Amino acid sequence: MFKDLLLLEKDRTALEAFGFYLAYLLLLSLLGGLLGFLFVPYDASMTVAEEFQAGALVGQYFAVVACFALSFFILYKKNRLNSFGLVLIGVLSGLCAVFLGGLLGLVPTAYLTTTKKIV
Repeated sequence: MFKDLLLLEKDRTALEAFGFYLAYLLLLSLLGGLLGFLFVPYDASMTVAEEFQAGALVGQYFAVVACFALSFFILYKKNRLNSFGLVLIGVLSGLCAVFLGGLLGLVPTAYLTTTKKIV
């Protein structure tokens, strides 16, 4: 289930794609939280809720870019950038990430891992 997570060109089964989704959701959550911590400077005039919202906004932007980039990197590694339907699914992953972050944005990305690689 969690085998070869860094091999993006691998043709995965549905169970392996679910493991990919869970692993990358955890990774995106950790990296988004870290970026939110690093890029939101301390300001004494801000309340804790305002600082949290600013950090969450940084994490949300990161999730959109990461889901979009990961989808297209998977398509590149599988030589599928010439397939219009799969490119639309890659764009859809970025659009889904706009609404629910990595939670929804990684669903189309995980689907793209199940497509066959063109040699």
